[in-house]
Amino acid sequence: MTTGLIASLLILVWLVPAIGAALVPTVYGFQQIAPSIYAENSLTGQQQTKLLHQIDQARMMVKTTFGDRTAAPLWLICQSQSCKQRLKGKTAKARVYGWHLVHVSPDGVSLTILAHELAHIELHKRLGPWRYWQEDFPAWLDEGIAILTSRDSRYLKIAYDQSLQCRSDLKNKVTIATPLPKTRRAWLKQAGAKDQPLYAMAACKTLLILGQRNQSVTDFLQTSLHSP
Repeated sequence: MTTGLIASLLILVWLVPAIGAALVPTVYGFQQIAPSIYAENSLTGQQQTKLLHQIDQARMMVKTTFGDRTAAPLWLICQSQSCKQRLKGKTAKARVYGWHLVHVSPDGVSLTILAHELAHIELHKRLGPWRYWQEDFPAWLDEGIAILTSRDSRYLKIAYDQSLQCRSDLKNKVTIATPLPKTRRAWLKQAGAKDQPLYAMAACKTLLILGQRNQSVTDFLQTSLHSP
């Protein structure tokens, strides 16, 4: 390994410490609790069991949406704020890196968040490197599908029959033509502004498109991901 490559790797790990933790989890205070799942050392046996159960449930939710699962990411789960800060989690409850890695902060250890992030991972894997890096798939739709997969009641209305609907406050305000951020950078910028319910709008627009096409998320993905 050349000196330049080593220097580049060290800079990358400094900028994105989650990558360093993925390479050497034990150095960053993680222990392996299942294949490809690393949790902070402070987790008790009972907490580990609960966490693994939640991840299994999240996997089932993703399988329900996508038909099956093709991605097998590495998980890094923080229990403490110091762990979150070490990995520069900032305000995010969880964060994905491509289709390889999920970093979960202490306030992100819930079935809803785990399923949301795993849906991102699965979608990114199916897009493939070219379409993912070219941002061929709109960021708002990426978020919308993740919200539908996780059935996040913060951004959706879940009816008595368990069907998903637009939030009541967004009816007649969001249409298929409503402009939403297409790139990840634009999404993060607008989501950070918090001057509009961006996640709920993305979920609503996704539902409207599915309704117009009379498709389930599974059918829509099969059509969209196999189109040139």
